[in-house]
Amino acid sequence: MLSSSDSDGETQRALRSGASGYVLKRMPQDELLAVIRLVHAGQRQVPAEVAARLAEHLGDDDLTPRELEVLRLIRDGYKHKQIADRVR
Repeated sequence: MLSSSDSDGETQRALRSGASGYVLKRMPQDELLAVIRLVHAGQRQVPAEVAARLAEHLGDDDLTPRELEVLRLIRDGYKHKQIADRVR
């Protein structure tokens, strides 16, 4: 995705929606072309500037109901196999 926005929300939405990369219009031409080539070659690519902003908010999401269930089972003393059997 090519964007003028470096908002972490915009970046997260793009990557969750299937974007293989996220580049900013203001990036130097050589960096922009490098990212485009890497994505064309099948790699996922997010420039360091954008990745750093994303990393600041990695732990901000709420846990899913399934993640909470697993944590409760761990808290209650269930072992790995028991947890796996219960959450299938």
